[in-house]
Amino acid sequence: MNTHQYNTKFTFGVSVAVALLIIGAFWLAIMVPRIVYAFDLVYVAPGGGDACNGNSPCYDSIQEAVNNTDPGGSVLVFPGTYEESIDLTEMGSDLTEPAQGDISLLTVNADGEPTAGTATISITDEIAFEIDEDFAGNVMIDGFVITAAEDGIDLGDIEGDITLQNLTITDASDDGIRLEVAGSIAINNTTIANSGSEGIRAEVMMGDVMVFNVESNNNGSEGIQLDVISGTITTDRTITNGNADEGLDLLSTEAISATNATAIGNGDTGIEFDDSFIDNNNPQDSILGNGTGYLANAMAQDNDREAIRIDVLRDITVISATVETAGREGFRLAASGGGDINVSDVSSQDTLDRGHSFQLTGGNLTVTNATSINSDEVGFFVDMQEGGNATFTNTTATANSESGFEMFVNDGGNVTIDGALANQNGEIGFDIIVEQMGNISISNAEAHENGDPASSSDEENPPNGFTLRTEEGNLQVTNASAFSNINEGFALTSSGSITVANVTAQNNNADGLSVLQEIFIGPIDNLTIANSIFENNGSDPERGGGGLTIAELDPNGVLEVIGNVIAGNATHGLSLDTVPDETVLAAIGNWWGDTSGPSGIGSGSGDSIVVEEGSVTFTPWINTLNVTAEEALAQTDTTFTVLFQFTDSSGSVFLGEGPGDLNATTPPFTLTTNDGDVTTSGFIEGAEGTLSATVTTGLTAPEVHLAGPGGLRSPLSSTTTVYLPLINR
Repeated sequence: MNTHQYNTKFTFGVSVAVALLIIGAFWLAIMVPRIVYAFDLVYVAPGGGDACNGNSPCYDSIQEAVNNTDPGGSVLVFPGTYEESIDLTEMGSDLTEPAQGDISLLTVNADGEPTAGTATISITDEIAFEIDEDFAGNVMIDGFVITAAEDGIDLGDIEGDITLQNLTITDASDDGIRLEVAGSIAINNTTIANSGSEGIRAEVMMGDVMVFNVESNNNGSEGIQLDVISGTITTDRTITNGNADEGLDLLSTEAISATNATAIGNGDTGIEFDDSFIDNNNPQDSILGNGTGYLANAMAQDNDREAIRIDVLRDITVISATVETAGREGFRLAASGGGDINVSDVSSQDTLDRGHSFQLTGGNLTVTNATSINSDEVGFFVDMQEGGNATFTNTTATANSESGFEMFVNDGGNVTIDGALANQNGEIGFDIIVEQMGNISISNAEAHENGDPASSSDEENPPNGFTLRTEEGNLQVTNASAFSNINEGFALTSSGSITVANVTAQNNNADGLSVLQEIFIGPIDNLTIANSIFENNGSDPERGGGGLTIAELDPNGVLEVIGNVIAGNATHGLSLDTVPDETVLAAIGNWWGDTSGPSGIGSGSGDSIVVEEGSVTFTPWINTLNVTAEEALAQTDTTFTVLFQFTDSSGSVFLGEGPGDLNATTPPFTLTTNDGDVTTSGFIEGAEGTLSATVTTGLTAPEVHLAGPGGLRSPLSSTTTVYLPLINR
């Protein structure tokens, strides 16, 4: 949590009734800009007298005009340059009955019409507009150009609302705008640049702050810093670039909303939300918030620390945000009071720390359409305490120096990932730990080419495609692929139930898939591995490995490896080591790379089955390819369907509904002909395990060739050469 100090002297007691009147006046002021709210008007022009286009009273000094303004009055300033400092505390001091109250100061054109930018305050080593004593009333300052002042505007100890709009403030030696108020603030259509300290600094005891269409660039400290003890902050269309500290720094104990924010090249964090005031000198005076954060359409680039940091108690929503080149994390989001984090359409690239960092105490995390590319640490980091759920959809982590996804969830939380890519990361693709009874569900995910060959000796965190661990919960992986990882494709650990279906593990240096129990809890309750491909794994002799390595199963559970392609693996196709010895793993209906079946405990020539303890049944296995085709007319562009089924010798169909996707970049099966086009309506579909292809050809006897993984292709034997029959009528 970031540390924000606050002024303990700044403690106005404002009644609820007065507060409601203040807020009402504030909203009216920002909804109707550049209208003079006044009972009395006074005018200012260089030279005074008749220089105010016939209006009177006409003064030659803004300060003199302020000294002669009644409560509720307005000062209209004609074009010119005014070398003076204006103290609004002196309001009405030259009147017979001096009194403070609401005051407006506006620039006008030569005709007396409100026009921004016509009057310039140019003063060195003094404050252009200031209030340095208690002031009760609303203040509006509109349209001025302020240059080379100490502070452009310094309004302190105000009990009332402040509206600042259509201002340009440059080269202030201290702050561009500094406000201390018990009331609300509106800052609109304003530009601040090159201040010696902060561009805008506001401290609000009670009231809301709205900042619209404001630029604050190249200042010596923060671009915009807003601290609200009781009230909300809303910003829209802010640009805070090139500041020495934070760009946009917002603190409210209640709610913060920032839309269309840009923060580029700042010396600290680009965009920061916080909801607590911490007094390090007097911790008992700290104020802990109960806030929420909302950020949309944000850009944070080339900032020296975090690009975007949001640290609140309750809920965070981030929609459409882009981060490029940060000195620390790209996104650092924390909800500490059981709140929810919802993030969508965000991207992080080239950060020197994590791409995305999410920390929750309780609550839920939902991330959709997010990317992390080329961070120097983890792409997506999640730390969830006291349970909760993490859901990731359509997310990508590529070329990060450490893992693509690293998640830790305790107290029975759950992780769900659907549609995710973790490729070419320096360590693990997906590294997920869920403690106690929590569950992991992975679908439509891929982890390819993870691990750095130059640093692949990390035994504690070997660079696998997927490292997934639950304690007593369930672990499910479907429609996922792991190719060419430095260590294993899938490393799964659980003492609950494990289900693996329609996955592909190919060309990994160690095992394609390993399944282990959670060592301090007990054996795996149930295990199902079905309709998947494990091919050409264990290519690194130093690591060793094969297709599947399975250990420690509950003999009373459902234990099956069925309908898979297991072929071309180095040390074994399937290895089992479990006690008691009578534990039986049913490994039936698999293709072992040869029609003769598995080697090892089998007598075939395919991949081996190795058993240390326990037993494996492997009969029947796939050894036949049945092909059928409808008859069709022999004419140009004839279209017909051919069907493929993989069975054992008795005709029992295997391979179920998978594995892989025929529409993928590298589909598991391909179909070609010696003439004509082939389209596919699906892979191996339905209970009958049928691969369906549509062929368009003009030949009378076209050939169709099937090529699949592990030598599972036509013909499996001399009886399965595929000729498609055509008839002439």
